[in-house]
Amino acid sequence: MSIKKDEKLEMLCSGFSLLDEGEREYIFGVLQALLFAKTKINENDKYPIPNGEEK
Repeated sequence: MSIKKDEKLEMLCSGFSLLDEGEREYIFGVLQALLFAKTKINENDKYPIPNGEEK
């Protein structure tokens, strides 16, 4: 059984509201790190490193 996006979002929001301030800040930090990494991966896809050499 697949959960719809709206149901997933509702479950996430209701669970998130149960966390204390410190736990929320931690989760936001993890999300920011993931988004930053995703951005960097996308940038590297646009400009691949020639011959596998590091920049």
